[in-house]
Amino acid sequence: EITLAAAIMNGDPAGSGLSNPQQRDDDGTAFRFNDGAFVIAEARYAVNQARDATAEPASYKLGFWYHSGAFADERYDKSGQSLASPTSSGIARKHWNNFGVYAVADRQLWRDRDADRSLGVFLRLGLAPLADRNLVAFYADAGFNLRGAIASRADDILGIALAVAQIGRTARAFDRDRRQIAGGALPIRDNESMIEVTYRIQATPWWALQPDLQFIRHPGGDVAPSTQPTRAIPNALVLGLRSAV
Repeated sequence: EITLAAAIMNGDPAGSGLSNPQQRDDDGTAFRFNDGAFVIAEARYAVNQARDATAEPASYKLGFWYHSGAFADERYDKSGQSLASPTSSGIARKHWNNFGVYAVADRQLWRDRDADRSLGVFLRLGLAPLADRNLVAFYADAGFNLRGAIASRADDILGIALAVAQIGRTARAFDRDRRQIAGGALPIRDNESMIEVTYRIQATPWWALQPDLQFIRHPGGDVAPSTQPTRAIPNALVLGLRSAV
C-alpha cells in the first residue's frame, strides 16, 4: 500500500545560456555533470487496487523537489535595481537553489461492476514558495472522469477539469514597477485558469476519437503581447480532436 520513490537528475542538461536549450544540445547526449542537481522524492499510499477489492480504489501522493542550480530573480538586477528601470543592467540577480512541494489525490467514487461503468475524481496541488525565483507560485487542478456516461456505451469516457496557476508576488511587483515607470495601464499578471471538457469515443474496438474543448482565461497570467504592451492577450478558446488506433 505504501511506495517510496526518489530520483536525482542533471539540473540543466543543455547547460546555461540565453539561447534555446534544444539548440544548445539538439541531440540530447551532452551528458553534462556540472550543472547542479534536480532531486525529487515521493511517497504514495494506495488502497483497494486489486480487481476483487470490495471498496473503491484510491491513491494519494505527497512529493518534494529540490534544485541546486542558479535561478534568475523575477524583479531585480545584480545591483538591486528593478529590471523595469531604464538604468538597469538587464542582468537579473542570481539565486542559488530552489524547491517545491506537491500533492495528488486520485479516487474512484463509484463503480458499477456489472456494466463496467465508473466515476473517478482527482485533485493536484503544487507550491513553489520562493517567489523571487519562481514565476508561478501555486498551481491546482481538479476534475472527474465518468466511464460509461451513456449506459449503452460503457467504453466511452467523459472528462471535465479545472486548473489555475497563480503568478508569484515578485513577478507581479515587477509588473507594477514597469507600469509606474512607463505610465499608462500596463497589465499586471495575476493568474491563468482553464476549464476543459473532453469525450473519448470508442468508435470501434481498435479506434478511438476524442474531441476536446478548452477555455483559457488570462493566457500567460494576463500577460501583454510585445506588439500591444498596454493590452493583455484576450481569453482563448481551443478546440481539438485526437484519433488513436
